[in-house]
Amino acid sequence: MLSDFIVLSFALHHLTSDQMLLAIQEMRRVLKPHGRICIADLMIDGEVSTVHEGNEDYIQFPKLIDLLEDKGLRAIPQRMALFLKIFSNYLGRLHNCIKTAEHYMNIAS
Repeated sequence: MLSDFIVLSFALHHLTSDQMLLAIQEMRRVLKPHGRICIADLMIDGEVSTVHEGNEDYIQFPKLIDLLEDKGLRAIPQRMALFLKIFSNYLGRLHNCIKTAEHYMNIAS
């Protein structure tokens, strides 16, 4: 069965380079002609070769573009920096609210 649209959400950085290549090949195999792939993940934009966090490697954005285009896919990059900044601010405020609530719960105990 072929797909019109494939979504890969925050999964690539969990894969090794070989697994990433296999994932791209598989997406290409099951994608209908003129279908679309949406990849949302943590990536590096620049000259840094790799960033490690635990056992995870964050892929270089230009390298991902090359991998996709090598498999016959046309890459149309979209950056989500503004979204991530807003989301990060939200999480920071949520964390502060939780800490404040914990503080008042400890005082009441």
